[in-house]
Amino acid sequence: MDTEPGIYRPEFPMDGNFTMVPNSLIRNDELPPMAKMLLIYLLSHKIGYQILDEQIMRESGLGRAALRTARKQLEELGFIELVRVRHADMSLGGYRYELQDARGWFSTVAHSTVAQSTVANPPDNRKLIPNKTKVKKNKLENTSESPFNQFWGVYPKRADKPAAVRAFEKAIRRVSLEVILDGAKRYRDDPNRDDGFTKNPATWLNADAWDNPPLPVRGRKLTNAENAALLAQKYREREQTKAIEAPDVDFSAMLKGVQ
Repeated sequence: MDTEPGIYRPEFPMDGNFTMVPNSLIRNDELPPMAKMLLIYLLSHKIGYQILDEQIMRESGLGRAALRTARKQLEELGFIELVRVRHADMSLGGYRYELQDARGWFSTVAHSTVAQSTVANPPDNRKLIPNKTKVKKNKLENTSESPFNQFWGVYPKRADKPAAVRAFEKAIRRVSLEVILDGAKRYRDDPNRDDGFTKNPATWLNADAWDNPPLPVRGRKLTNAENAALLAQKYREREQTKAIEAPDVDFSAMLKGVQ
């Protein structure tokens, strides 16, 4: 899968130097207003156009929290697939937006004029999304052999499963299942991992933590036998100290007059 940041989608019949919005989208009551606004805004850009959150907020009027909410709503409804791009030096880049025709609203122009190219001069960075097999959101196989269940069986903490499912579906597009499982096993078996501070699976996946080095060495907890031996040693030392500090007793004075 390509990992370049930007906006990517199929080439729609309405493409040109304007944005056509189907009435079905405008009138749909399933899409929240902020999500609808963001979807229309993203559709207005050329395919492959690289964009940052600051530009979206400035041009759409959405605040940072509203942008995050709208993005999440579109993702959950299947209108976009969102991946945060990571550079070769592991620093985070922009988002890659893959827009999907989740309701068939943009394919209603039968046998459109795209074949005759209504776009006179398509930009060089225009790309079509190749057909590919997608992971069905929140519809995992009910078998222990499914990719997510393999991860779920290995990871040392089971919490917030729906969030873990969503994070896993994104992670599996960035790296192979083998990389994720190997990283989860290393984290599970790390002797310096504290159960009380183990990351939730979604947090671990979203952070690409399979690339993390081993945890720093921390103070090892003593076993029960080691604790018992330590207490016995302290008791012996205390008794020895008492014996040393005990006052000398003059038994000859005590025995005077005793026949």
